[in-house]
Amino acid sequence: MAYVAYSVITRTNPQKKEEPAKFYAQIQAKDEYTFDDLAAAVEGRCSVTSSDVKAVMDAVMKEMSAQLKDGKIVRINDLGTFRISATSQGVDTEKAFNSSKITKARILFRPCKELKNMCTSIKFTKFGGTMEKPENPDGEGGEVIDPMD
Repeated sequence: MAYVAYSVITRTNPQKKEEPAKFYAQIQAKDEYTFDDLAAAVEGRCSVTSSDVKAVMDAVMKEMSAQLKDGKIVRINDLGTFRISATSQGVDTEKAFNSSKITKARILFRPCKELKNMCTSIKFTKFGGTMEKPENPDGEGGEVIDPMD
């Protein structure tokens, strides 16, 4: 069984700086799974080549970008939805607001049900040099809730 490694860090509440810091989990990635890795894995599961996978993904990215720029939500049923979000400066009245007050745009991703369900079955192990062994002798890692979620 695979485990997701975490380390323990301290964080202070920025709204309550006088309170002592608390300890939270921070996920520690094992490695990076690149686009080439993904394309090769898909090639191994399907009747398409790695080049075909790359060409399709490139076209999907370009089309997604165009649709997101047009203000649309992009829904890929077996993956999730992508949409644009914005951060802006606050003003006192609606009349005082214009697009120059928007300071940043970003893309939000909402995973499909299958990916959300996958998250409920993740096992965790505390990072301590090796990520192969669970932290408890019975083979179960503890569930850690990300406070930033």
